[in-house]
Amino acid sequence: MRKCREIVQILASGERLGLINRIELWLHLSMCGNCSRFVSHLRIMKNSFLNLFKKMTVVDKDTVKKLEQDMLDNIKN
Repeated sequence: MRKCREIVQILASGERLGLINRIELWLHLSMCGNCSRFVSHLRIMKNSFLNLFKKMTVVDKDTVKKLEQDMLDNIKN
């Protein structure tokens, strides 16, 4: 059985795992509350960063129109 330190390294790396490694990971997580909580926290952080990124990259129509007009003005000059 893998140690918690190894599980954390695997989870933090984000690498794809083969069948045997996924089974070992699943077994460890089913028995280790600390690592299970770590997985939950990783998921929460991932979702939070994704939501934050989505909010920061939303551009409204007025901003797009202003950018288009600025570009057209620059081309004309």
